[in-house]
Amino acid sequence: MLSPDNYVQAPDFTQNLNRYSYCVNNPLKYTDPSGDFFWMPAIIGAAIFGSGNLIAHAERGDVDNFGDGLKYFSEGAIAGAIVGTGISAGLSVPVLGSIIRTAGYANAGLTVTSLIGGGNSHGWKGVGNAANIFLSNFYLDENKSFMGAVWEGISRHTYQFIQTNIAYDVAQFSNTIGKVTDVDFWGGATFSHTNYSGSSSVTLGNNILLNNKSSETNMVVGRGGYTTMHEYGHYIQSQRNGFSYLFKYGIPSGPKNRDWTELDANLRASRYFNRTYGFNWNPNYCTGSMARYSNLPSGLRNTKWWEWPVFPLCFLWN
Repeated sequence: MLSPDNYVQAPDFTQNLNRYSYCVNNPLKYTDPSGDFFWMPAIIGAAIFGSGNLIAHAERGDVDNFGDGLKYFSEGAIAGAIVGTGISAGLSVPVLGSIIRTAGYANAGLTVTSLIGGGNSHGWKGVGNAANIFLSNFYLDENKSFMGAVWEGISRHTYQFIQTNIAYDVAQFSNTIGKVTDVDFWGGATFSHTNYSGSSSVTLGNNILLNNKSSETNMVVGRGGYTTMHEYGHYIQSQRNGFSYLFKYGIPSGPKNRDWTELDANLRASRYFNRTYGFNWNPNYCTGSMARYSNLPSGLRNTKWWEWPVFPLCFLWN
C-alpha cells in the first residue's frame, strides 16, 4: 500500500513522473489496487453534472433533438469532471477539506429535509420543488457559448463556492418550511417563487428567491419581469466577482442599504437582456415603488485588485 505503483502505463507521462498520483499523493489515506481510482471522481462528476444539466434543459423545453441533448450533457459533463476532480483533491487539503465536507453534509441534510418538508406542505409539488432546487447545482445558461457554459459550471462550485452553497441551503430550507410555491430555470439561474410575508426578493448566488407578493416577478423579459431581471443582475455580479460577492454587494445592499449595488445590478441586467433578447431597459416605466429599478449607472463597480487580499472586509468601505 505504501509503495509506488509498480505498473505505470507508458502513455501517461504525468504519472511516469509521479508514481504516487494513483492515490492523489496520499498512500496513507487512499488505496487503489486497480489503478483506476484517480479517474472515478471525474467520471462520477461528469455523469451527475451532465445528466443534471440535461434534465433541467429538458424540463425547460430546450431539448428538441439529439444534438441539443448532447450539447447540454457535454457542457455539464466537462464542468462536472473538472469540479469532481477538484473536490476529490481538495478533500485531502487541511481546512479546505473540512469546508468541503461541511458544505456537503449541510447540502445533503437540507435536500433530504426539503424533500420531506416540501412533500408535507405541497405534496408532490413540494417534492418536485426540492428536486429542481437540487438541479440548480448543474443547470447552465442556455444563452452562453459552449465553453462559456462550461466555465459557468466550474465557477459556480469554485470561484462562487461561498454564495452557491449558502443560496442552495436557503432555497432548500425555504422549501422545507413550505415557503416555495414553484421553481423555474432561466439563464443559468434557478428562481424559487416564495410566499414569505413582505415583498423582498433575494439573490445570494445562482439560486434566486422571488417573492410572489413583489411586483414584476414574472419569468418574462420586459414589463412584468423587471424585478426578475434585476435579481438576475445580481447573479451576474456573483459570476463576475466570485468570492467577494457577498461582501462587496450582498452586505452593502442589505444591512447597509447601498443603492449603488442595485443600480449596478440594473446595468448588468440591461446589458445581458439587450445582448441576448434585444430588449432595451426602459427607465421611464419604473416609477414610484419601482424607482430603484429605474436609473442605470454610467459604469460597473467590480472588485478592485487591492480588495482581493482582504475581500471579506469589502463591506466596510463599499
